[in-house]
Amino acid sequence: ARVTTGKRVILSCGYHGWQDFGLEYFAFQDCGIPYPEERSLHKFRFNDTAGFLALYARHKHELAAVMIEPACPLIDDVSGLGGEPDPDFLHVVADATRRAKALLVFDEIVTGFRYRKGSVQKDTGIVPDLTCLGKALASGMPLSALLGSQKLFLPSFHKTHFHPTFRGEVYSLAAAKAAIQIYRSEPVAEHIWQHGEALRQGIHGVCAELGVAGVCTGTPFRLSFIFTEPDPNRRRLKRTLLMQELVKQRVLTVAGTLLTTTAHDDHTRTTTVNAFRTALSVVAHADRTDTLHSYLDMVVN
Repeated sequence: ARVTTGKRVILSCGYHGWQDFGLEYFAFQDCGIPYPEERSLHKFRFNDTAGFLALYARHKHELAAVMIEPACPLIDDVSGLGGEPDPDFLHVVADATRRAKALLVFDEIVTGFRYRKGSVQKDTGIVPDLTCLGKALASGMPLSALLGSQKLFLPSFHKTHFHPTFRGEVYSLAAAKAAIQIYRSEPVAEHIWQHGEALRQGIHGVCAELGVAGVCTGTPFRLSFIFTEPDPNRRRLKRTLLMQELVKQRVLTVAGTLLTTTAHDDHTRTTTVNAFRTALSVVAHADRTDTLHSYLDMVVN
């Protein structure tokens, strides 16, 4: 985008990986990243049209691209994940980006092949200039793709640096070919959404049963369990203890993230809900007795 436009500023919404430029807004204050005096990446909140337009007005003359997770992005540690996109919000973002002669980039690393109709752009009809795909692209094998038109790639690609270690990883290409055939012939997104929503309701039922103040944020294809705890330190302790106790039940989650797949069935969902019941029981007891620290065997996350 910067090579094509000759400009530097990126407006961003969501999580786009853990390079320095992306972690500026998600890492802790003293995490070792050398912050530049003048940042070229600026964040706006999902579905916040007014906030986006205010940020856009300040940077439109230097704008190279607007990059957004177009559905269910990471908001922050307190709010968890966002939900469905407001179509008017996405249209405003797209129209403003093109008025500035910048590039619209959809980060569909998570939404690709898992969202309704297979992608947010297909579901909404808003087509970006560039699209990032990965994860489900090769069904979990290491593969990613950047999609765009010839008029963008041909004049500019040779000026960029692209030299990935696994560029010849043929097993991932074979996995992608097989996975895409399945996406075209089977109701993958429908299965994921059905089981994801059932998982959400099951976990919410456990919270009500145990009196735990927690909720699954996001949408069925990408959930994140958060504790509605106002104290940030206790919130981190609870989250870490939950992760620890879920591991003991053979359920792995990073900071509460839950991604349903086509491999998950009713038995998997029941097992996961039961694991949450066991783990949240420990968290609830530790919280009531103010002994969260004493239960932890792992580094606070």
